Amino acid sequence: MTISSKETIPLTTRFDGAIKRLGPFEQCPKVAVALSGGSDSLCLTLLLQDWIRKRKGTLIALTVDHGLRQESAQETKLVHTWMNQLGIEHHILQWQGEKPNSRIQEKARNARYQLLENWCHSNGILHLFFGHNAEDQNETTLFRLLRGSGIDGLAGMSALVEKKYLRILRPLLNVSRETLRQKLSDQNQQWIDDPSNSSPKYTRARLRNMLEQYVGENMSEGISPVRVNALSRCQGLGRIALEQGTHHFLAKAVQVFPEGYALLNPKYLDQIPQDTLMRALSWILMTIGGKSYPPRTNQLKCLHQQVFSGNNSSARTCWGCIVLKRRDRVLFVRESGRIAQQVPLNSDLRAYWDHRFVVCWPSSLTLKQQPLRVAKLGEKGWQQVVTLLSRPLKQRVPASAGYALPAIWKGDVVKTVPHLKYGIDLAGAYEDWKSWIFEPERPMGPPEFMIA
Repeated sequence: MTISSKETIPLTTRFDGAIKRLGPFEQCPKVAVALSGGSDSLCLTLLLQDWIRKRKGTLIALTVDHGLRQESAQETKLVHTWMNQLGIEHHILQWQGEKPNSRIQEKARNARYQLLENWCHSNGILHLFFGHNAEDQNETTLFRLLRGSGIDGLAGMSALVEKKYLRILRPLLNVSRETLRQKLSDQNQQWIDDPSNSSPKYTRARLRNMLEQYVGENMSEGISPVRVNALSRCQGLGRIALEQGTHHFLAKAVQVFPEGYALLNPKYLDQIPQDTLMRALSWILMTIGGKSYPPRTNQLKCLHQQVFSGNNSSARTCWGCIVLKRRDRVLFVRESGRIAQQVPLNSDLRAYWDHRFVVCWPSSLTLKQQPLRVAKLGEKGWQQVVTLLSRPLKQRVPASAGYALPAIWKGDVVKTVPHLKYGIDLAGAYEDWKSWIFEPERPMGPPEFMIA
């Protein structure tokens, strides 16, 4: 299916240009590709094989077997055979456990991403490629349009997404499926068609079928692939401009502290438009609250009205955070009452706590000082620390922020709070306090959206 005008530039040339925009890459790069066996991901794998060979790097293909169809195991074996024939390292990842009965495609997609990202992180892979093409981009934009998405959703998929431990890259977003299949046919390479991709029971499949009806038609009105593509690119440019403005505002107006809280200087609020402020508030709340997805627009508007309009100094809660005015600043802290996670000190020696902190402990504590656990300091623990420390804590950390700090407990006694350099009876446990790092799921200044 052709998305725009006839594609005359060779695919390998277009691919090299797309990869260059997604770079730079290290010398002899080691990359992975999400390979379903469909035409899109299979063509991407062949293109990457040529690209990586020139750079003396390593390509690894990863296939997720969801186990949702009887044929899936046989299909993954076929893909494995093809990779052996091509000399490409290949791994099959199984989606274990009970399968969903509703929102099947959404949950399967989430499981697929999680399996792929976990494997890459465990094996030192920094770059994970996906074969999403121009039709996929159009379907995504139209799907979000029907759901009432704003500018972020209508921009479609970003060509580059930076996750905590790796980058997700989509170099084919401007290439039609027809072009990719022609490449495979030219190389006598078969591919697998997943019947669920055309099943009318799924919304995306219905949108795909609808868009295909308009291909080649000179429409004076209505929806066509060309118009949907133009919409996503226009919204993408708008999203980039908004993100750049938000980054500049945050750099001037917000301080983020290693104890997991933030201060905003309200004097800069009059210098930015309302939509930029809403985006900035969203990013702050996600970072401090340990969330990976944003709050709704009505929640942000309500918070803005309650905290930033007028002289109301009462604390407000929003998206796992407490927001309150503190002298000439606005304070954002984690809502400690929502923190329930407790991590027993075990042989792992490391944990990700409350989606915000990386916490570590020496092996000697797991052997000699059981039972110990990492849990929130809370108001009760804060009072213990304040009583025993000779120096005032409030000059360093606001009490409301201190309540949400990770601490090592033994029974009802706080033994160590590395961020406060506090420890009793655990010599050395708090001295290397810098190893307890504020590392939220969503950074306050995420990488900007990238148009393919």
